[in-house]
Amino acid sequence: MEVETVLQTACKQKASVMIVCVDSQKICQGRFKHFANGLLSVELLESASERVFKPLSQCVFISRWEHSAWVFLTLVNDFYEDTQFGTLVVYEPHQVAFERRSAVRVPIYRDQAPLVRLRRNGKEIWTPQAIDISLTGILVQFPASEVPEMRVDTPLRVELKFEEAEVNLTGQVRRRDGPRYGIFFSDVLKGESIEPPDALVKLVRKLERIWLHRRAG
Repeated sequence: MEVETVLQTACKQKASVMIVCVDSQKICQGRFKHFANGLLSVELLESASERVFKPLSQCVFISRWEHSAWVFLTLVNDFYEDTQFGTLVVYEPHQVAFERRSAVRVPIYRDQAPLVRLRRNGKEIWTPQAIDISLTGILVQFPASEVPEMRVDTPLRVELKFEEAEVNLTGQVRRRDGPRYGIFFSDVLKGESIEPPDALVKLVRKLERIWLHRRAG
């Protein structure tokens, strides 16, 4: 899909977007507003200021819509205090990358990882290490000496907790690679749509912000 088409569609749908200012390391939420003449306007949904988004500073945009995740790097043109939190204007990016899956996997740092509990048949309980997570599943790793035997499609109960965010989900083993298991959150599938619960969205967004902050730093 052409860059212009992507941006026009995002504005038409008023798609939400996470904006990472590389220079100031500020992260805030926004909503696509208008695209014309090579300039993209985004309404900010969190407090910011012109000191954060200085002209020609770099920003990374991450947005999810139409069952894909869209990412692009661009430069700030201007910032206007015309709404509650302001409007950010950036230049049209040269390229937009996208992930066709329902959600991008977020790498997890060991020192800021969510607590993971897996239950099988309501009896066995494991607490593996989380490797990465998305709105549709999680990759976990067991200690080499404590790897359980689970076949693909094995049903599980998945309990996740990180800070005040907590969620309980129905899971299903999708793949195995040695001590690592890929688990799909079957609760998020509603017919042909992906509808993750709010608690899961909150937890993943927290981990995503941590990853982006460290990467920007």
